[in-house]
Amino acid sequence: MRTSVGAAKKFVSNEDWKNSVVDWLNKCIAVVVEAADSASLGWEIEQIIKMVPPTCVLIICPHTDSEYQSFSDAYKNLFPKRLPDFRPRETLI
Repeated sequence: MRTSVGAAKKFVSNEDWKNSVVDWLNKCIAVVVEAADSASLGWEIEQIIKMVPPTCVLIICPHTDSEYQSFSDAYKNLFPKRLPDFRPRETLI
């Protein structure tokens, strides 16, 4: 049996996206979140925190301090451990 490895992207209808996210989280080994600010990202982060061990989650930091601050302000309360107060020099959290 051949196993597919790598990132995946799937476009689904507005009615099905939440079910698709939960289905993928049930099957994944790790999750990579691109830090941004969108209407649905908060819900997705909540699901990730409930379903995926923290050692299996990577966050790609925004490139600018202001983008990081916006992301942190919007979602820092969702993470069990605080996000860094300032954008880390590293690309990944």
